[in-house]
Amino acid sequence: MIMARVGVKNFAYNRLELDILLTPEEKEVLKQNTSIVYFESGKTVLKQGTFNAQVLYLRKGLVKEVIEERADHHSILKLVEHHSYIALSVLGDQGVYPFSVITLMPCEIGFIRKETILQIFKQNEQANEALLSWLAADYRFMYRKLSDMNTLNSHGKLASTLLYLTSPSFRNETLPYLSRKDLAELAGISLESSNKIISQLKHDKIIDVKNNAISILRPDLIERLSTVG
Repeated sequence: MIMARVGVKNFAYNRLELDILLTPEEKEVLKQNTSIVYFESGKTVLKQGTFNAQVLYLRKGLVKEVIEERADHHSILKLVEHHSYIALSVLGDQGVYPFSVITLMPCEIGFIRKETILQIFKQNEQANEALLSWLAADYRFMYRKLSDMNTLNSHGKLASTLLYLTSPSFRNETLPYLSRKDLAELAGISLESSNKIISQLKHDKIIDVKNNAISILRPDLIERLSTVG
C-alpha cells in the first residue's frame, strides 16, 4: 500500500545511530559476534514469549513488531525499517520477548548476543547516552499510541495511522509491502471498519484510492480526525 507523504505531524523515526559512536575495536567485536540471517517476506524472526537472548540489527528490509493476541489477529506496535536495531528494550532483562517480529519484505538481519552489546554500552559513554535517548523516544511513541487506542474512535485511530505512514519517517519504496490487513492491525481496528472508513474518506474526497495506493488530499481534516476522533 503506497501512501503519499504529507508533513502534517512530527512522527520522527526513532533510529539508534550506534555505528558512528563506536571505536574501531568495538566495531570489530560487534562484527565478530553478529550472525547474519536472510529471511523471505512473511517470516517470523522473533517469537513472542521466547527467551530473549539476542538483539537484532535490521541491515536490509522492513519488519513489523506485533503483539500476538490470537491465531487470526495481531496488533502491530510499529514498523521498523533497515539500518535499525530491534529489541533493545530487552537489554538487562532475563525474561522473554514481549512481541514478535515479522518480515514485510525480504530482509537481511544480524543477530547479536545481548552480552556483547551490553558490554559495549557499559564501556562507551556516548553509546550508552544514545541508548537512553532511544529508549526514552520509544516509550514516548508507545505512550502516544496507547493514548490513541484508549481515547480515539475508529476514524481517529485510522487517521493517526495514515499520518504515521505518510510522514517523512518512511520511504515510499517500503510502503507497498503493507497490506490492508496490516493497516487495520496497525490502527487497532477491524479490517471491516478500516475498509469502510477508507471508502467514506474517499467518497468525501479527503483521500484518494487508486488500485492499492492511498494518498491524502485533505491533510488538515486527517489531522483533525487524528486528534478528536
